[in-house]
Amino acid sequence: MTPSRIAALLAFIPVALTSLSCGYNGPSLDVATLKARLDADPDALLVVDVRPSALFEKGHIQRATNIPLEKIDSAAGDLAALHRPIAVICTCGKRSLEAIGKLRARGLAPYLVVGGMLEWKRAGYATAR
Repeated sequence: MTPSRIAALLAFIPVALTSLSCGYNGPSLDVATLKARLDADPDALLVVDVRPSALFEKGHIQRATNIPLEKIDSAAGDLAALHRPIAVICTCGKRSLEAIGKLRARGLAPYLVVGGMLEWKRAGYATAR
């Protein structure tokens, strides 16, 4: 294992512990798995970025859909109608966990992107504007 991979794994530990300490026990994806799935099939998942629009515009995952957290309730029906797996991302996980709670209450089972955009950028993956 390379030193950079070890550093990435060590950086991931606090994020993983945060989501566990919040009581989240649903499906999740690390950024490497998310990227691999999107590279293999760009339509494999609908990536929903729940950050405020201003943050989304500064950089987001290619083809991600911006639905700010405060609008997630009203968008839940439209998301369910798409019949696609959903991956929810924010900066580090706090907004994502809240959005996932709201979506789960509506019968959806979205994935939490562990580490959020901080981890995506830390891994060196490209962002779109």
